Amino acid sequence: MDRLREKTIQIGKQGIRLERFGLQRWMELEKLSEAVYEAAGVGNPHDTAEAIYRYLTAASGLSHEYLSDLSWMDVAMLFAEIENLNACRSDLPILRVALKKQEKAPWDYPQREWYSMANMLAAAYGWTLDIIAELDVDDAFPLVQEILTDEQLRREWEWQTTEISYPYNKATKTQEFRPLPRPEWMIPPAPKIKNVKWRKEWMPVGNVVDLSGMLDAKQKLN
Repeated sequence: MDRLREKTIQIGKQGIRLERFGLQRWMELEKLSEAVYEAAGVGNPHDTAEAIYRYLTAASGLSHEYLSDLSWMDVAMLFAEIENLNACRSDLPILRVALKKQEKAPWDYPQREWYSMANMLAAAYGWTLDIIAELDVDDAFPLVQEILTDEQLRREWEWQTTEISYPYNKATKTQEFRPLPRPEWMIPPAPKIKNVKWRKEWMPVGNVVDLSGMLDAKQKLN
C-alpha cells in the first residue's frame, strides 16, 4: 500500500517538514490528540490551546514559544495536516467496536498499551522492539486483529473438548453444546429489517387495536 511518509507545508515564510510516525510514536501522538478533543469538549479555550501546543510540539518539534506566536489559523492548519498525515485508514471490525471505559488494572503503568501491543506482535512474529516501533499503524492493527482471531479460534477448539461446554438441559434431558462467547467485533451485525410499503387496499378496515400489551401480560401470568 502506497502511503505518504512525509510532506512539507508552508507556515508564513518557513517550510515545516512533517512525517508519518511508526507505531510507538503514533500511539503517543494519539494520546495527545485525545487530550485535545477532551479539552475542547469541556469548552475551556486555554486548556484546549495548551493541549494543541503539546500535540504540535511532540509531532513537529516546534517549541511552545514558536507556536504561540503563530496565528490561530496557522496553528489549526498545522494540527489538521499532522492529523491527516498520521490518520489510521484501516477499516477493521476491531476498530469499529466502541471501546468501553474500564477501570485500570492494579498492574497498569504508563505506556502499557504500547508494550502490550509490542508483546503481542513480538510473541507472534519474533520481531524486536525497534522493528515493531516503526511498523505503520495500517499494518500493525490488521496483524493484531489476526493474532486475536487465531487466539479466539484456538480457545474455541479447546473449549469444545471440555465437558463444561456440554451442560445438561433438564427440559430435553440431554447435554447440549454451548459455544464459547466471542468478542463483540467477531459477532456479525444483526440483519436489517427492510421496510415494506403497504397498499391502501391492504389496510384493515375500521379501528386497529394493539393487543400486544395484553398478550405480554397473559404470558407473564402463565
